Amino acid sequence: MYLEALVKRIRATPRRSEPKPEIAEYLAGPLPDDLRALLSAQAEHDFGHLYVGDFQMHDDYFKGDVPAEGSNSGEWKTRTDRVIIGHTGGGDLWVVDPGVKGATSAVELIIHDDDWIAQPSGGSIEEFIANLYEELDEDEKTEAGLDVG
Repeated sequence: MYLEALVKRIRATPRRSEPKPEIAEYLAGPLPDDLRALLSAQAEHDFGHLYVGDFQMHDDYFKGDVPAEGSNSGEWKTRTDRVIIGHTGGGDLWVVDPGVKGATSAVELIIHDDDWIAQPSGGSIEEFIANLYEELDEDEKTEAGLDVG
């Protein structure tokens, strides 16, 4: 219901003349169903900037480096087994594993303090969005623009 509402919100924005290439590259391979739904909408629509609470999605913010756990400014390592689906206002990253088989992909928050650490944030994108949405007050729910009926 929540992921479907987010996808519907993205699809309400202008359609691209061609799918965004860096997202289309992921869509060509196997993906969990929930990640495929989200990335398909992002690839096809010029959605600008959307947010649900502290979860922010920017149209131009998708395929950045995902820091490996324990990396710090003196020893920067990246990982290629995660895809950024959004970020916080403070620059932490919400990521998922695109290689998971099945219907859902767990969401992690990659937090940067002194070192980058991963924190589980939902067993699926649906659960992740639902948890964020339910924490919002009524004005924030209106601003998010999700029709969860």
